[in-house]
Amino acid sequence: MSPSSNPSRRALLAALPLAAAFAAHPAAVAQTAPSLPTLRIGVTPSDGFGEAYYGHDMGFFSDAGINLDVQTLPGEGTILPAVVGGTLDIGISTPMTMASARLRGLQLDYIAGGAIYLSAAPTQGLIVAKNNPIRSAKEFEGATLAVVGIRDGTHLALAAWLAHEGADVSKVKFIEVGRAAMIASTEQGTIAGGILGEPFLSVALGTTCRLFGKPYDIFGDRALLGGYYATPDVIKNNTPLLRRFVGAMYRTATWANANHPRSAEILQKYTQISDTAVKTMRRVTYGTSLDPRSIQPTLDVAFASKFIDAPVNAVDLIQKL
Repeated sequence: MSPSSNPSRRALLAALPLAAAFAAHPAAVAQTAPSLPTLRIGVTPSDGFGEAYYGHDMGFFSDAGINLDVQTLPGEGTILPAVVGGTLDIGISTPMTMASARLRGLQLDYIAGGAIYLSAAPTQGLIVAKNNPIRSAKEFEGATLAVVGIRDGTHLALAAWLAHEGADVSKVKFIEVGRAAMIASTEQGTIAGGILGEPFLSVALGTTCRLFGKPYDIFGDRALLGGYYATPDVIKNNTPLLRRFVGAMYRTATWANANHPRSAEILQKYTQISDTAVKTMRRVTYGTSLDPRSIQPTLDVAFASKFIDAPVNAVDLIQKL
């Protein structure tokens, strides 16, 4: 069998450009109007965190009198300390990370909603190899499953969903595996499967894997994947400016939900995602409000699953401007 005909190799080669794009640290988006007041925002190079790219390029933030300085970072773990340390004004984070930060004594407040998980149009899923005979969650007992990060949102969703579906989670081994490697490892049988988000999910389903389940359904039919936050000092000192930011972000959300071809062009500009990935991936839906009801189920599941040490009320994580 030639290297190009090997399914595992094909899966890995299909995913590698995505991995490179998501691991890259593109330069900050060029500032549009330096004479306007500046807000520095940290994002990761993905569709889920892509609204800042879209709103910047479409001029929605400059229309609102904001010079948005968009800084691309590898993940939540690098954005959060930058916000706390004052080198960023705004970050984006999952509800569980926000709750964990609050329980550690870090005061961070959501000011706007971002990407939404919709059960009817999932952008996250549990994959297994197409030839894997497993048909029930309980059959994963004794197996190894991959998550993007141990004790992150993907781990929480998968562990809680497996328990809900009847598996003894204590008998399942969870390991951290990079998104691109997860596809090939699943096909090869090194792991039983893993939880992936777009665009990796579509790459996996288009090559060697099948969708086994939708673990994020454990959070409900509509759940906040990530929201925009700031520290109390930034909010207190920039309230009128942040109100304009929220308005521009929701204008961006409405536009992005209705203009996938144009937003795809902008996404490729800043992330280098391939044409194939952009054309096949299911696009994220963005919220146009910050509803605690889309946050609370995640927090409740996190506490019940012992991923956080105490209950957290979603309302307490939100600062109305």
